[in-house]
Amino acid sequence: MKCDRCHDTGSLSKSVVGFPDCPYCDTADERMRLEAWARRNAPSAGIVDLWTIYQHGKAAAAGATNTN
Repeated sequence: MKCDRCHDTGSLSKSVVGFPDCPYCDTADERMRLEAWARRNAPSAGIVDLWTIYQHGKAAAAGATNTN
């Protein structure tokens, strides 16, 4: 977890379904972009599931590029 304030949810309520209002990191902006994409491309997908998949993808990409 990178942000102590929102626990990487983008919401100060620390909930993925909470309003994306964390000003301490860029997660709220990421979440708003993901939600906008989902409304256009996957309107029936649940935001919690999409956010989980997105976070796992980011972690996997970070692990793949970190080959020390």
